Amino acid sequence: MKNSFKLLCSILALVVIGLSGTGLYAQEAVVADDVINIDFGGTFAASGGWNTLNNPYGTYTNLITSTDKITTVSIAFPVRVNGTNSNGTTAPTGDAAIFPSFTTSDSFFGNDVDWSGRTDPKGQLVLANLDPDLQYELTFFASRMGVSDNRQGQYAITGGGGLIETLYLNATANTDKIVTSQLILPTVDGTIVIDFQKGPENNNSYGFFYLGLVSIKAVKEIHLASSPSPANGATLVPIDSQFSWVAPTGVTNPRYNLYWWSSSDPNTVKEKLDFAETSADPGNLINGTEYNWRVDVIDPNNGAPITWKGFKWSFTTIPATPFVVDQPEDQRVFPGDMATYSISLEDSSETSYQWLKVDPNYPTGKPLVNDGRITGAQSDTLMIANAGLTDEGDYFCRATNGAGPTDSNTAILVINRLLSHWPLDGTLTDIVGGKDGTMTDKEPDFAEGVIADALSLSGEENDWVTAGMVDITGNVPRTIAGWAYGTSDLMATWTGVFGLSNTAGISGTFFDIQRIGNSGNGYGIHQHNWERPITDSYPVGEWVFLAASHDGTTTRWYGNGTLIGEAARTLDTYGLWTMGKRGDNANQFIGLIDDVRLYNYALAPTEVAKLWTDIMGGYVCVGGTPMYDLNEDCIVDINDLALFASQWMACNRYPQCIE
Repeated sequence: MKNSFKLLCSILALVVIGLSGTGLYAQEAVVADDVINIDFGGTFAASGGWNTLNNPYGTYTNLITSTDKITTVSIAFPVRVNGTNSNGTTAPTGDAAIFPSFTTSDSFFGNDVDWSGRTDPKGQLVLANLDPDLQYELTFFASRMGVSDNRQGQYAITGGGGLIETLYLNATANTDKIVTSQLILPTVDGTIVIDFQKGPENNNSYGFFYLGLVSIKAVKEIHLASSPSPANGATLVPIDSQFSWVAPTGVTNPRYNLYWWSSSDPNTVKEKLDFAETSADPGNLINGTEYNWRVDVIDPNNGAPITWKGFKWSFTTIPATPFVVDQPEDQRVFPGDMATYSISLEDSSETSYQWLKVDPNYPTGKPLVNDGRITGAQSDTLMIANAGLTDEGDYFCRATNGAGPTDSNTAILVINRLLSHWPLDGTLTDIVGGKDGTMTDKEPDFAEGVIADALSLSGEENDWVTAGMVDITGNVPRTIAGWAYGTSDLMATWTGVFGLSNTAGISGTFFDIQRIGNSGNGYGIHQHNWERPITDSYPVGEWVFLAASHDGTTTRWYGNGTLIGEAARTLDTYGLWTMGKRGDNANQFIGLIDDVRLYNYALAPTEVAKLWTDIMGGYVCVGGTPMYDLNEDCIVDINDLALFASQWMACNRYPQCIE
């Protein structure tokens, strides 16, 4: 019993540790009067009411409040600074005396002149998952003792109304000074951004600036107007919109001062003063303009009026020219299929359309004309029937109203096809795309192949082929396919067989078949720093059909016509075509290569299977063995029924069937 109790305690302890390590403790949203304290530069910890961050980069989640409540709030550093400094004051006084000394003695620092191999002139931190219905007061402190020059820091705070406030603090010998922001309204998704750098009075030769701590207090302000219309951050706002808001709950009989101005002309402020209504007409606004506006609340306060300065809200009016809401999308179709492009506008009244094709002979685009095959050239939807190679290119729509034209984004049209084909029957000719292969300082050798001739490679210097750059780069769809016959197990791993290569070993820039360096060292698909096996081992003296495809999101790889595997991938292919060698190392293939193909789309598994069966006959079991295929010949038929019937009523139960 005693041992059982010990075991139970051990299990409970492991459960508690597991819950802690996986973040399963309850996380709560920030509420009014919560305070989140963040200390920059100390030993990483979250306890005693402080979040101490040790690195000026990365993301820190689930910040705690001053009462150690675990919250959903996070802080990230999209732009890092140099490092940490521990030369701040250990005896804070004055306004800074509210902070413990372990938080005032350290900081993150940046510099705009090289220091210890780094130059970090600006830093940025992002507070996320704040409650957008609350406001936040930010207090900063920074200290650098033992110096006498000016090391002023600048802290620019951006919230829901754009840049709200910029604060300045000189860290030099600072023991008592803090700077506190006005109430900051976050964005609608609960974000506040702080950009920090050296201030204009900073005269340090390295431009050192510091971020020591920030204390963030959540506030539910009851004296201010709220729920603005147009909403903060709104776009496509009609120019005849009215301003409106909700009265503050903490003021009796409030009156208002309204101010509005364009972001491009902040010195020209319009105003309406001392009125009681919670709405106002700004008159006709200007199209395509970002406006800022603010409502100050006048509190009568029993005859001793107080004016509460409101939040800065912003919105953008709809452009005068047509605004495209839905852009045309790229089209990839097979020869003879229909290609369709469409757009939609925010306001299509009194608007004309013209679809155009990008053409070097037409600087502003070549207008399309309806001709029976092309329809909708002057509408919001363009259709190109019986699409072919001559239709490939970039298309866009020009929408025009009385204020002028707006061009949509361009969208590409690609005809799915075999892009290049190297039969390797005595020549290196690409019989489809003209990307003929070449060798350096030698003529190619050929031997009997799986179809006719095949390229024979010895592994000697320069015994490999390149066709130069091809039209498959980035993350576009593609399929590569071909046959390989290795003649030596002594050939090095990470040796290219055929495919898309690069001259430098950069992750994701390759898409080739090679002898890979793991998983049995057999054939595999390789993308640099990522590879997957096609064969379990490296087959010597055996023809193998190898293929791989990518559709823009998923890479698939095949052996002898059969799908081996697939994975979600995003590529940045360089586009250098090679056979017998990769572009970034000296390893060369030893053996035969035959009938190599490059497609500009991802072949379906049935299409890959056909490339195999066209040569070898038989069948490929696409999609795996069907259920009830007892003899595993990829078809459920009378033969499977016969096998089933032969075992009908068979019973191995004891004692019912076996004595």
